[in-house]
Amino acid sequence: MERINKKYLLHIFMLFTAISIQISLPGCDDSDTVEVLHTVEVFEPTNDYNVIVQIFGLGPMSCAAAGVVLDNSYIENAEITINGNQLTFSDSSDFGLSSSVPIEMELKYMYGGNQISFTAGTKYILEASHNGTSIASGTAYMPKTPEITNIESPYDHSIDTPLLIEWDEDENTTLFGVSCQTDIQDEYGNSTEKSFDTTLSSSATSVTIPDTFFNAPGEYMLIIQAGYGIDPSVVSDDPDSTKGYNIEGPIGSFLVMTAYPSDPMGDGFIINIPDPNGRSNTRAILNKSYKQFLIEKINRLK
Repeated sequence: MERINKKYLLHIFMLFTAISIQISLPGCDDSDTVEVLHTVEVFEPTNDYNVIVQIFGLGPMSCAAAGVVLDNSYIENAEITINGNQLTFSDSSDFGLSSSVPIEMELKYMYGGNQISFTAGTKYILEASHNGTSIASGTAYMPKTPEITNIESPYDHSIDTPLLIEWDEDENTTLFGVSCQTDIQDEYGNSTEKSFDTTLSSSATSVTIPDTFFNAPGEYMLIIQAGYGIDPSVVSDDPDSTKGYNIEGPIGSFLVMTAYPSDPMGDGFIINIPDPNGRSNTRAILNKSYKQFLIEKINRLK
């Protein structure tokens, strides 16, 4: 796994919501049969711990991370496993990830091996204990990468016209997030970031970016995210931080996420807007790589 500045990696799971909550997740058994259809459980906590576990299927940036807090103090000796593979605690400054929803926490446990799969449909069983007592459990699934089906990158699009984006539905997704971004540069070289962001239910298969967004010629970058494991209240302005979202026992969450394009080291999905008259005073320019854009969206979408 590529060494990255992991403190950037997480506010994303914050991005994920399910339009409706249904109490129908399967138990933590050994079956490989996926029976989940767009459902997420929200639990009342039964202990005093705060636990957040997050899994990212992002190509070479794929990883699993966790954090455990008790009485406002970070716990260093918890045992956290994903599919029987133990996460390791580290308090080094370059190791910490962070999450903000439903609670702010540094995620100081990281899985560094190669036994956990990050492919679509993978079932994840979480078990966590502290001082010999179970404190958290949960089940989650890796969503399928929400690949765009109606257009290909780089895509030429007319200025001041809406753009329809389509993808396939997935049984292991509880929320889709669509983001498009550029920087608008004026004739004096001043640059202003412009971003379109929306979250959609698990049954959504399309979104239309409005014509007003594409009002300057140049390049725009597009990303679609798919997530499993969180409820709409967590992405509200005033999230309920007293529940367990897809995690049983503590306050916290157990979340999984992927994105399209799936290679963070690639060029990303580019939309080109030609200048119809060649005399525009503003230009849409890309000031960052797709990897930077992806990390930024993970931080911002919540």
